[in-house]
Amino acid sequence: MKLLHISLENYKCFERNTTLKIAPMTVIVGHNNSGKSALLKSIHLLSSSILQSDEIAHLPLNLSSNGILHGKTFRDLISGRSSNGVIKLTALMRKESTDIELSVKIQNVLRSSNATKYDVCIMFWRIKYGDQFIEVIRDELSEKSSYTVSGSSINDVRQSIIWKGLLPERPNRLPEWVNEQIDCMKAWAKKVHYLQSPRIFQSSGLNMNESISGELESIGAHTPFILADSDDLQRSVNQWYSNAFGINISVRKYGEYFDLMIGNRNNKSLLQNLH
Repeated sequence: MKLLHISLENYKCFERNTTLKIAPMTVIVGHNNSGKSALLKSIHLLSSSILQSDEIAHLPLNLSSNGILHGKTFRDLISGRSSNGVIKLTALMRKESTDIELSVKIQNVLRSSNATKYDVCIMFWRIKYGDQFIEVIRDELSEKSSYTVSGSSINDVRQSIIWKGLLPERPNRLPEWVNEQIDCMKAWAKKVHYLQSPRIFQSSGLNMNESISGELESIGAHTPFILADSDDLQRSVNQWYSNAFGINISVRKYGEYFDLMIGNRNNKSLLQNLH
């Protein structure tokens, strides 16, 4: 399965609906602070929220995952940082020859028991697979509100739904095809990595005096360390570069130094060191 496009509305600097179409290679060009990184990180935000951990399963969006910080609070993601703003996120994926579309609206809801605290809630959730669809709408803004579920095979049934990240947790009373597509989205999300490319080629080798941590920031200088810390990530990145450009990419360790290596897969003599 692959991601075809992601649409955002009221997310950071994208107050109006903005769609990023994904190709095998997508290049984004823009001025500083125009939202390039926010747009790219939104894909990681989507995937990590689909794979929400048990510790923060009640939160629709995973604000921090694998060293990527999207915001300290949900309010940091909202255009203008409105205290009760709504973010809309839509992702279109393709499974073989059939499209899967997931649309979600997320809002800060003021707690009735505490007028100074907010809960982040899913107000609208929709999944479409081929000609089938299901819509889930929150009935009220109260903390324990139920949802009205409707769709191609259901007519306005009220249900209590427990969410795990952006997805309904099992067991649930949704049609089985919904849970099957949820499993497909989770499989896709596991393959998503956010890795920022190096911006500066240093004259000396990159070195790290402390041990490698999975919480490294995704800045260019840390690229070799992030790659070296994960065999799965390194294989995934290498496979993508090989398919897209016909080159190999790898990381070699020399004591405290790491070299990020690139080379033509058919001619090892072209191997170069990038420091």
